Parts: sequence; structure tokens; C-alpha cells
Amino acid sequence: MLKDRLLKHLPNPETLRENRALKPVAHLLQRKELWQVNRRSVSSAVFVGLFSAFIPVSYTHLTLPTICSV
Repeated sequence: MLKDRLLKHLPNPETLRENRALKPVAHLLQRKELWQVNRRSVSSAVFVGLFSAFIPVSYTHLTLPTICSV
């Protein structure tokens, strides 16, 4: 199934918490909502990714943090 293949390619939370580059935001990776894969979360992530892909670079620095914080 597609969900199983997607879950197989996602890194597990412990690996990301131990990553040296992600140490400053490691406490944010402990939220369980980040690791739930369902129709709504995947479609929201795809929407935010496609929306931000078509924003010109100069506006991306202003709008992307706002979108991601919501």
C-alpha cells in the first residue's frame, strides 16, 4: 500500500533527534502530530509545498515562516 511505502522511507524520530544539525529543534520533533500519516496531514503538506514552490524567492522569506507556523 502507498502508506506503507511512505512510512518505510520516513526517518524515525529517534534518528532525527540524534542528528547534530537538528539539535536546536529536536524538542519540536517530539510532537506526535508530526509522525501521524493520514490523508489530511499529507494533503496539507503537499499544498504548503506546492504553494511555496510558486512564490517568488524575495517573498518566500516573508511568507514561508508564517505558513509553517500555522
